[in-house]
Amino acid sequence: MATITGTPTGAPAQMSARKFLAPPADITETRDAFVITAEIPGVPSGEVSVSLTGNTLTIEARRSGPTLTGVRTLHRESVPLDFQRSFELSPAIDTSRIRAEVDQGLLKLCLPKAVKAQPQKVRVE
Repeated sequence: MATITGTPTGAPAQMSARKFLAPPADITETRDAFVITAEIPGVPSGEVSVSLTGNTLTIEARRSGPTLTGVRTLHRESVPLDFQRSFELSPAIDTSRIRAEVDQGLLKLCLPKAVKAQPQKVRVE
């Protein structure tokens, strides 16, 4: 059985001055793929990076704070955030076909199963 495990990772040195958060993620499985859905509210797709090193998939995203001009801020709860999370992938994942998309604050990663890992029906004669 293929597995994917997720663990929050530490903030890299270049992000140390900013707030850091491991985004909550759901992992589901279909017949042909695993799907990771991570919450990254307020992050545009241009500020999301997904990398694969060995069997470790890493999500990094940056949310800038709002740019306000001509106003005096009385109270602010929306702050810049850096998101980062890593997942250890099973060899049953076809890493050459991983796809990612961002929609309304959700990063959806489709991790196709390698052909050998997909359920097969054996013909009985």
